Amino acid sequence: MTSYNIHQQIFSLSFASGIATGCLGTQADLQQKMDDALQPSIDKLHIGPWEVVWGPVAWKLNPDDTCSSADHSFYVARNAAADWGSGTLWNTYVVAMAGTATKSDVDFHEDVDIDRVVDFETFARDGGSSVPVPVDPDSIDPSKAYIALGTANGVNRLLTIPSAGDGTTLSQFLGGIPAVDDTRIVFTGHSLGGALSPTIALTALKAGILSNIPPGNTFAYPIAGPTPGNRPFADLFAESFPLVTVGPSAYQVWNANIWNQYDIVPHAWNIGSVEGQNLWDILRIYGDLPTGLALTVASAIAVVTNARITPSGIDYVPIQGSRIRPLPAPPTPQSFEELRDIAGPQHVQGYIEFVGAAVPPALCEPPSPQATPVLRVIDEGRKRNKRNEEGRKEKF
Repeated sequence: MTSYNIHQQIFSLSFASGIATGCLGTQADLQQKMDDALQPSIDKLHIGPWEVVWGPVAWKLNPDDTCSSADHSFYVARNAAADWGSGTLWNTYVVAMAGTATKSDVDFHEDVDIDRVVDFETFARDGGSSVPVPVDPDSIDPSKAYIALGTANGVNRLLTIPSAGDGTTLSQFLGGIPAVDDTRIVFTGHSLGGALSPTIALTALKAGILSNIPPGNTFAYPIAGPTPGNRPFADLFAESFPLVTVGPSAYQVWNANIWNQYDIVPHAWNIGSVEGQNLWDILRIYGDLPTGLALTVASAIAVVTNARITPSGIDYVPIQGSRIRPLPAPPTPQSFEELRDIAGPQHVQGYIEFVGAAVPPALCEPPSPQATPVLRVIDEGRKRNKRNEEGRKEKF
């Protein structure tokens, strides 16, 4: 028996997928770390009898590279009698995927490759098993669902990478879950995993991979995810996965992105009129920034918009979400360095404290502090503006 509710348990399982994201080594080294540590780490959380039934997978695009993290870490856990509230027990599978790893260029590009998009319906037709093909921006139909190329690449990889154990893919495992009426399945992940998990859930549903799961028994529980696609994609997700509120706290929902109002990442990549979840809100979420810092951030967002968002040919719109408000509110940063130092904890610790879930300790300390990918892109825009300004001064 555990004192944690079902949402806290799944939150814990989500974060458990990232226990090795700070570790560096070959794919074989990192796979061994996950094999050895994942189940014991889950057991120590005392969140109930969750058993790893597929994976874990620690995958690298360059498996022999010793100086980078795993590009993807993910697994499936099962509790044959998970309490979903009021003593209602369900045979529950949780598909958990890690967020951006400390040193993974692959993850970074999956986060920020938003300047090209993929036709979602075409991509999902074969269960995301084909390498994503970007659409010509001139042929985009505003009425159709599109997702970022980076997100599509991540979905394709997670569904088709074979397990180091039995060689099956996640797609094959999901399709082989026995057809039992009391079975439920939840897709979850934090950060990059918060964009991939709802997209994988929708892809698997539309492709018929989850045909053994009773209708209405598939859920998504993304955490701190950036925007995967456009308005038709967000609408398709909401239609396929209706919002379900089951408790008094903002984190006790299904089929919504759990997002911290002080976290920069869920504000990407919308630049339109979505109130409270817009890239330009970064100028306001920590209070009134000093004029110099505000101008720096605004100029950098403009660079990101022109270089990455506008070329995509779509307007990025967040999927339905549930906003949390950790207290106390963070202080107002006075410099870009302070902005980075405040944004990092809000992207991780802010959620842990609000939800009150148990999370396993990391297997390795990150080699250096890492800004969120969104802030890293903004910083690139900031540095580009600075170089341009210095170039103009030298010219004149």
